Amino acid sequence: MARFDRNNWHYPSEISNKSITLGNLSPLNDLVPKDKLTELKNRFDKVMSLKNYDINNVQAGREYIEAYVQYFHFAEGEGEHNPAHIEEDRLREHIPWILSGIFVIISVLFGTLYYRKK
Repeated sequence: MARFDRNNWHYPSEISNKSITLGNLSPLNDLVPKDKLTELKNRFDKVMSLKNYDINNVQAGREYIEAYVQYFHFAEGEGEHNPAHIEEDRLREHIPWILSGIFVIISVLFGTLYYRKK
């Protein structure tokens, strides 16, 4: 969504966070297409309304984080927050273990075949 200059030292996360720090969308106004600005403003307003949550209230903290992630992803052009992405990432975490298991099985198999011939 936002068009960021790769030669610029500001990263998208810095600009999105700066908007929250300032309390307005001025850093993102020129970077976001006008047709998406209304949705971004709605998400930003939700983040700002939940920003000063009670740190002892876990549910309020979760609501703030969810609103922040939705705002952040939309500001960076990733669209809707997709829970399927989270599940996909969890599956990717198992790849090294799966490959290690396959390696062990193959090593045992070849070791057995090697010593059986002798």
